[in-house]
Amino acid sequence: MGASDEVVERVRSDVEEYLRIAEAGRDGGDDGETLTADRHYRRLVLDLLGRMRQTVLRLRDERRIDDDVLHAVQAQMDVEEVRLSHD
Repeated sequence: MGASDEVVERVRSDVEEYLRIAEAGRDGGDDGETLTADRHYRRLVLDLLGRMRQTVLRLRDERRIDDDVLHAVQAQMDVEEVRLSHD
């Protein structure tokens, strides 16, 4: 694919984490600590995304970024929010 080692490692790490959480939630394999940590992580990042949304709007209002940058950042945050919002 032509991806850098850094990108490959990041994707590998994300997949391993996803599999660890999925395994913890399987019938009979409930690891309450893993699932609780995952829920806390998702809530924290969702809260951070809310604060980031406020910040990029403020930066746009102050004319430090333009609408194109605002929309690009919002689109990235939307994707991350959808990814984290399953519960």
